[in-house]
Amino acid sequence: MKEEKVMMDLKRVADEMWTNKIAKGFNISDVNFELVRLYGEVSELGDAIWKKKSKDEIASEVADVFLYLLSVARMADVDDIEIAVYNKLIENSKRVYEKNENGVLDRVDDKEN
Repeated sequence: MKEEKVMMDLKRVADEMWTNKIAKGFNISDVNFELVRLYGEVSELGDAIWKKKSKDEIASEVADVFLYLLSVARMADVDDIEIAVYNKLIENSKRVYEKNENGVLDRVDDKEN
């Protein structure tokens, strides 16, 4: 099967995910339950990486995590995930980090730009 690149907008992906959840009778109201399911998907991703599964299997687990995150966002009334992600990228670009004594990066300040 030939891999094909597909451009998708996050709102459309979120809408398709939500429509599928409704059509299949999945949870659409209990955000705490969805967070537990998200944790399970993150665990499956970690397991796939730890066991050095194939690139396709790992990509599938990443996609599961991504879709659960979109579901949590919808349940938490995040109206526009694209704007939220973009704003976070801008915010993160202004942060300054330094390595601590253990070699781990710690945030020290936000740039004033």
